[in-house]
Amino acid sequence: MNEQTVNEIFHGMSLVIAHIWREGYANRGNLSNDQWDAVMEAYIHVRRAITKDENGKRFGSKAAYKAMQGEL
Repeated sequence: MNEQTVNEIFHGMSLVIAHIWREGYANRGNLSNDQWDAVMEAYIHVRRAITKDENGKRFGSKAAYKAMQGEL
């Protein structure tokens, strides 16, 4: 598997995790504090696994940001 494919897979995973985080934020009673922290940590670790481009941006960074803001 090449680097771009891995980045795309991790990006897709980060969008799913962002959705879980946003749903938890919108319905705060659905996640315990430990779950809330674990979801955020998972998001951070998955995003950090994506390599940076020549501008220092990770693949899909704009979409990931929008997903965390609930715009996707």
